Amino acid sequence: MLATLREVLPGKGRAVGAFDVVGLEWAEAVLEGAETLGLPVVLSVAPHLGGPPLPALAPA
Repeated sequence: MLATLREVLPGKGRAVGAFDVVGLEWAEAVLEGAETLGLPVVLSVAPHLGGPPLPALAPA
């Protein structure tokens, strides 16, 4: 599920993890862990780390 940051930012004393992903496999792994734990995450597309640019990864 996609959501805005306002929707997922927790109350005081908690945080939302942000993870750089450089490919579909990385994104899937982060999302699988988040879904298992029932926690929100922020996916950060990281072409500067050798991954594809956002327009190539976003449709997946």
